[in-house]
Amino acid sequence: MDSNNEHASENFRLKKSELIRGYDSYSKIIFNSTKFSTELLKGYLNLDKSNRHYSSTKEFSESPLPQHNIKVGFIVSKKKIHKSSQRNRVKRLLRESYRLNKFFF
Repeated sequence: MDSNNEHASENFRLKKSELIRGYDSYSKIIFNSTKFSTELLKGYLNLDKSNRHYSSTKEFSESPLPQHNIKVGFIVSKKKIHKSSQRNRVKRLLRESYRLNKFFF
């Protein structure tokens, strides 16, 4: 495999550090965030200032804008989709969609 293709595919990987894990993490986001929704999809936006990285000794080549880590998590309700296999498929499709389009965020 070509090294350029390997490097390009690395950019599209969804790392574990980019996913939200655990009940406490989800509940904190759900209760302390801005909510937006459609008929089938509900989103939560939480701008956690502790995730931002500021450095007073920025090099010239680095951006002066604050950098922050984006984390995503997907929950599919049992009330909307009853079968677990279908819920898991929806979550897989959402993760894949985010993975391919994460550079827009």
